[in-house]
Amino acid sequence: IETPWQSLPAGAGVGDLMHLALEAMLMESPIDDTLFWSNFWQQQLSSHQLPLTLEMDFHAWLTTLVQYPLPLTDNTSLTLTQLNQGAFCCEMGFTLPLSQTHSQAIDDCVSAMVLAGAARPKLSYQRLGGLLTGFMDLIFEYGGRYYVLDYKTNKLMQGYDSWSCQQAILSHRYDVQAMLYVLALHRHLSTRLANYDYDRHMGGAIYWFIRGADPLQPQQGVWHCKPSLAELESLSHIFSSQSL
Repeated sequence: IETPWQSLPAGAGVGDLMHLALEAMLMESPIDDTLFWSNFWQQQLSSHQLPLTLEMDFHAWLTTLVQYPLPLTDNTSLTLTQLNQGAFCCEMGFTLPLSQTHSQAIDDCVSAMVLAGAARPKLSYQRLGGLLTGFMDLIFEYGGRYYVLDYKTNKLMQGYDSWSCQQAILSHRYDVQAMLYVLALHRHLSTRLANYDYDRHMGGAIYWFIRGADPLQPQQGVWHCKPSLAELESLSHIFSSQSL
């Protein structure tokens, strides 16, 4: 049985809208503030050129997401409503200095770190150097570990089981994005957290295919990866050495 949000329109507009909604829920107003959310959906659906009649479907989707158990390290789980103020940061920016290298060096390294041996499209070859910048959807701390959470609104035609999520990670090369996020978080924590220990403090990357959120099938649609410190250092080395 499909949930209503699985049949919502595809496209960047829906993705942008749900990113804004999740950020608003964390930063501005709880999910049970009826007036706030009624105004939010009407304004945002209009600005994203989506039918206003979809308000109930979008709100039901968001309500499910904030109560959804996200599997974490050590077989624990967390819902977004359990995050404490000050223990998370939305849209955290990062900058990774990049020495002269090429995309193939990064591709080979990440392919060995994430689902090693699994087929995936090659990155197009290009010379790289300078500063790599970006933003991470959500950084949060829970149980003494730090995680980067990325929301994806992709429609996965084969479903949202573990295998289907892995195939989406590989086909879209989200594995590269995820490892860059973990590297950025690792470098941030190593300079900001006293007595930082990667194995103890790093939770890793969580990719959440949020269309797969289903109260009847908890924890589906979630992919999690934490590379070893040695693997991450091999990626870090590419960024700091000339690999042409």
